[in-house]
Amino acid sequence: MTAKGEKITIRTPYFLPWLGSKLRRQREELSLSEDALAASSGVPVSTIQRLERGELGRRDGESVKSIAGALGADLGALLTRPVPDPDQTSISTVRNRRVEVSEEVEAEIDLAVADHLAQLRALRERRERREAQN
Repeated sequence: MTAKGEKITIRTPYFLPWLGSKLRRQREELSLSEDALAASSGVPVSTIQRLERGELGRRDGESVKSIAGALGADLGALLTRPVPDPDQTSISTVRNRRVEVSEEVEAEIDLAVADHLAQLRALRERRERREAQN
């Protein structure tokens, strides 16, 4: 977490895909309404709704920090991109999240995704071997 009073800077759009769902999940796990979270965090309901939709602006850093505090959430964990499980991620899953592209570009992307997934698997296997040795 950041120190009290420390300003944070959020560079968009890097946090958009997961921040909104993490905020909503944490709020719902605590059975808090948007109004209750707004009251406890000092952040307007409209800002909470926008952040939960994944719409993050340049000036939302302090709002996210206030919401995290009200939720008792670790700010760093909220802002950290989750690492996909390579066994649960496939090229077709990634492809479904893309915009329309030419077949040539799609083939290049498929190769890049396959390479990335293979690297993730290799890293996980190395980590597991290291843990098994210890």
